[in-house]
Amino acid sequence: MLLYVDGARLVYALGCQANDASLAYIARIADAFYIGDTKCGALFGEAVVFPIPGTAPRFFTQVKRAGPLLTKGRIAGIQFETLFEDGLYAGLGRRAIATADRIRAALRARGLRLTYPSPTNQIFVELSPDERARLGRIADIAAGRKAQRAGR
Repeated sequence: MLLYVDGARLVYALGCQANDASLAYIARIADAFYIGDTKCGALFGEAVVFPIPGTAPRFFTQVKRAGPLLTKGRIAGIQFETLFEDGLYAGLGRRAIATADRIRAALRARGLRLTYPSPTNQIFVELSPDERARLGRIADIAAGRKAQRAGR
């Protein structure tokens, strides 16, 4: 069985203090992994990494047939080269998490409860029906149901 790591939010995982993994570690344990760059400010592009050559022998042919492979990858390549210089990629993740921590503190200071503790930049807030209605007058909001925990 092959191991694939979806890295759409990898920048935040690598920037998280609760994490002890690195790109080098992921490359050692995964047969393939994905690095998304648009969630950390890049214009466009993703990278699928196969650390072991030959893992997916017809991958690029299949991608070309499906149409999403860029014919000229220089600009995408420059973006990734820049992101991985001087620790910028992980630094962007750390900055996003620090910003989320400030937002969490501001929400708590206003008496709002966070639904889940999160060491990354994901924030889920519990709102009363009145708070939801008040917020809905000034912003578009997405309200979901609270997750049911096992055993309840």
